[in-house]
Amino acid sequence: MTLVEVQERLMKERSERFGISTIWRFFGGHRITLNKKIGHAVEQDRPDVLKRRREWFEDQVDLEPERLIFIDEAGGVRNSLYGWRLNIRPAGPLRSDCRR
Repeated sequence: MTLVEVQERLMKERSERFGISTIWRFFGGHRITLNKKIGHAVEQDRPDVLKRRREWFEDQVDLEPERLIFIDEAGGVRNSLYGWRLNIRPAGPLRSDCRR
């Protein structure tokens, strides 16, 4: 959800109105961070790319699935995604010089 969507949902479901910066500070104070949440590249939906993908798949009929090896390279870049999620790292002790 975007901050605007959170704002709209709060108004609709709770009849509460908050500014975007207030919502942003709330998420920051509760260690809720921004992460990407899309399942595939948007350009895959373009007609020219879709046509090339279909052609490529049609050329793959002679592949033997049992001989394929899959390598997961996503582990190193998952933190570059966006969308709000709860940060699960421990907050650590509070310091007296920090504002919350």
